[in-house]
Amino acid sequence: MPAETLPDRALAPFVRDRGLWPVTLVLFAHAVLGVALSLVEVWRAPNGWSLTALSLVGAGSVASFGHDLVERRFGVTSRALALCWALAALAAWGVARSGLY
Repeated sequence: MPAETLPDRALAPFVRDRGLWPVTLVLFAHAVLGVALSLVEVWRAPNGWSLTALSLVGAGSVASFGHDLVERRFGVTSRALALCWALAALAAWGVARSGLY
């Protein structure tokens, strides 16, 4: 079994300790909303700032996924990122579809 990476060791207490789950939920919700806002902004009114923000978030996510693919595992960080991107895409689609933005 491969050793945990630094992001996995940093996130593990928030996942394992039930007392920290409210904090984890709030931080995760902010991350999802940030990514969703970037997706909607790039989709509706692409400009330099929105493209840069989405590129930086995307590059960080790809780097984390790539590291886990090399290690042949799907750790806490990769699961959180996959869920964050999926929920953000769903939220961005919902906002764009409803006409709220």
